[in-house]
Amino acid sequence: MKILVISQHFPPEKSGNASRIFDMCSHLQKMGEYVTVLAPHPSFPPGSFKRKWSVFESRKMNDVNIINLLAWQPKNQDPGFVGRMAYYLSFPLHAVIWIFFNFRKFDVIITSAPPIFTGIGGIPAKLIFKKKWVMDVRDLWINASISLGFLKKGSLFEKMSRVYEQFCYSSASFDLRYY
Repeated sequence: MKILVISQHFPPEKSGNASRIFDMCSHLQKMGEYVTVLAPHPSFPPGSFKRKWSVFESRKMNDVNIINLLAWQPKNQDPGFVGRMAYYLSFPLHAVIWIFFNFRKFDVIITSAPPIFTGIGGIPAKLIFKKKWVMDVRDLWINASISLGFLKKGSLFEKMSRVYEQFCYSSASFDLRYY
């Protein structure tokens, strides 16, 4: 099977999500699946990596194909709401463009959340190209955003995020929720 994984974080980034996604992809590859990961150029934590502005770079890591796509790269630890949203939205929108040109190269897509916006890539893969879509949900990202003060409870942004989240859950072929 040819599997496409979309993740906002992937090594060499140092985060729990990057590590878990790498482990999952490595195990799938060892089981005989053909795995390609779409991820932005490494930029987390902000300031840890040199900023890259190339549209597309590919590499291999443990036989897993990694394609780094252009995304906004914050310069500092707290980029503010606009910078944070530019980072979270520019990558999945670029992933959608990649999917439109490469949808024949995979059978199933796995989107890993957080952040919830990685699901943006799963929507056209499932609804337009009829691919199986698995949502890998590892955190209640909206709730965490509220508790950290990034999102205001009851705000229009929270309501829109919840509608989008529910749309993703109902559209996905399968969702894995770890919370």
